[in-house]
Amino acid sequence: MNEKKRKYNQTVPVSSVITASLCPMRLYLEARSGEPRTESPRYTICKQVSSHLGSQLDPVEIWNEVTAILPDVDAGMQEFLETCIARCDEGGPWAAFSDTDIHLHSEKYGLSGNLDKVHEDEPYLSIVRTVQAPRSGVYSSDRLRVCGYMILLNEEMGGDVRSGAVEYIPSGVTRTCSPQPIDKRRFLKALNDARSILSGDAPPRPGGHRCQACDSFEACRPSGRRLSDIL
Repeated sequence: MNEKKRKYNQTVPVSSVITASLCPMRLYLEARSGEPRTESPRYTICKQVSSHLGSQLDPVEIWNEVTAILPDVDAGMQEFLETCIARCDEGGPWAAFSDTDIHLHSEKYGLSGNLDKVHEDEPYLSIVRTVQAPRSGVYSSDRLRVCGYMILLNEEMGGDVRSGAVEYIPSGVTRTCSPQPIDKRRFLKALNDARSILSGDAPPRPGGHRCQACDSFEACRPSGRRLSDIL
C-alpha cells in the first residue's frame, strides 16, 4: 500500500516545538509580536567553542569569529568565552564531527531545524546548549530537542538514529541520551500544539507561581483581578 503524505501549510521549527512544550502561551505571544528570533551572544560563543572542540581552543581566534558574526557583541562577553574554554579543556572527550549547521526538513512531519553537529557514528547528532549541565543526564526539554533532530536526521539519512548528544558548553560536559516513547509522545503533542498556535489559535492561559518569573508574564496575564488574587 502506498503511504499517503500529508501536506502541511507551514513548516514548524524544532525551536517552536520546544517553546510550545514549555509554555504554549509564550509561543503564541512570540508569534503575534512578529519579531524574528535573534541569536544571543551566549549561543554564538558556545557555537564557536563547540566548532573547535577536538583541537586546541584559542580564545583570540574564537573571539575574532564571534565578533565577525556579532560585530556589536559586548566586550565583557570575553569572560564568558574564557570560562567556557577553561571548562571544555577540562572536560571531554569530544567526539569528532563531520559537519555543522545542517538545515534539515521533514515532509512527513512538517518539521524543520538547524542541527548543530553530525557525527559519523552514534550518537550521530549533537546539539549545543548555553546553560550549565544538570547533575546527571540531560534536561527534559533537551530530550525533546534530541527527539526532534532524530526525526529530522532519520528522514534525511533514511537510517535509524536512536540517540543524540547534548553539549553543555559552559560546563564543559557532553552527555548522550536516547529519547524514550514518552519523550516522543511529548514531542509530537508539542508539535501539534505549535502548529495550531502558529496557525493563529490561542492556547489556554497557563497558571502557577512559575509564570511570575517569565519574561512574558505582564503580556500574558489577563486584565482585571481574579477571585484567586483576592483570596
